[in-house]
Amino acid sequence: MDSSLIEAFRNSRIVANADLAAIALQVYDYFLTLQLEVRWMWNTIWTPVKVSYFLMRYLPFVTMTMISVVDSPRLTPEECLRFNNAYAYMVTIDIAFSEVILTLRTWASWRRDGRIGIALILFVLCIWVPALVNLQYVVDSLACEFYASP
Repeated sequence: MDSSLIEAFRNSRIVANADLAAIALQVYDYFLTLQLEVRWMWNTIWTPVKVSYFLMRYLPFVTMTMISVVDSPRLTPEECLRFNNAYAYMVTIDIAFSEVILTLRTWASWRRDGRIGIALILFVLCIWVPALVNLQYVVDSLACEFYASP
């Protein structure tokens, strides 16, 4: 058997194991802070910030599940491509919700100054519009290749 093929199988197992370890750390971190979340977040009124927090907190579990599926050798190349595309957008959404919270906290620390709010909105647009355009280029260039298991 070709040595590069054997190396590819070995690397795919390493990646799958690293993803599994990341999921374990994510679950561990979740349970470390769950008590604080229940105390400070669950019994408060629903606001856009609270919705952003919960999306930021729980969407990564969906994302990690998706990457576990992508690591599966049972996917066809078409399924792999669909999951990789969805994964790329999910990670982007995860990051966006985190940045929404950071941006709102920054604005709040400036006593909700309207000028700072406008500057932050412009900054977010200047960052995210090119990022989304580039993401589309990346997604369009993705390809999945599979090799039969030895």
